[in-house]
Amino acid sequence: DEELYVRKSAVEALAPLATTNEAARRALSDRLTDDDLDVRKSAVVALAPLMALMFIVGVWPSWLIGLFNDAVMRLIG
Repeated sequence: DEELYVRKSAVEALAPLATTNEAARRALSDRLTDDDLDVRKSAVVALAPLMALMFIVGVWPSWLIGLFNDAVMRLIG
């Protein structure tokens, strides 16, 4: 049972890589269709703030670390 669990976990861990690889292969090939390039405005509106936040945290992470540090120190006492 443990061996089956390990194998299943390994397959589940590698599945996103296979999906990403297939998406990258399609994106780099000449076989793109209009469906592959369809990005709805609602998706852009939903993801744009998250992308901006990721960029800000990547450039200036200390404000987020400080926020977490203060919260953890209050919990620990």
